[in-house]
Amino acid sequence: MLFRSQMKDAGASPTAIVDAQRKLTVQQKTENEFANGTAQKTITAMNAFVQHAHTLEKLAQAQQNGDINAINRIRAAWQNQFGEPLPNDINLVSQLVGDELQKAAAGVPGGEAERSALKGRFDAAKSPAQMLDALNQARHLVKGQLQSLEQRYKAGGGSQDFANTFLTPDAQAL
Repeated sequence: MLFRSQMKDAGASPTAIVDAQRKLTVQQKTENEFANGTAQKTITAMNAFVQHAHTLEKLAQAQQNGDINAINRIRAAWQNQFGEPLPNDINLVSQLVGDELQKAAAGVPGGEAERSALKGRFDAAKSPAQMLDALNQARHLVKGQLQSLEQRYKAGGGSQDFANTFLTPDAQAL
């Protein structure tokens, strides 16, 4: 063990060596979890939700304001991002975003009932104003979960800048 011998050569006590090895093990597990594990999958799902929620928000605002040019820009962006046309019904778009929220919430504590309730807010939204309210509430919840993941990453000795390493610009803006 090169690490142990280097610390011993540097005059570290046996207790300091054991403590340093424990910290290194925790840090390695944390880095692996956030690079390849459940935390990484949760963050990826949350990033996708935030990005698509932003698109849905623009669509709801454009519908609320009767802005056809904005709706056409959103349709083009959707086509570019997903390779298929934007559904004509805002409720269908909201169901897709609600499904993404449910995936994002799957990696965090809570049961199926809580995840279904989150998705249900999108399914129940019947107007652009209700959709915007549901989006704001969902973003608030996702922001809290991302902050919790960041705290867990730092507590585990994560060595990189969490936001710039793991979050999209839209998720960073939460």
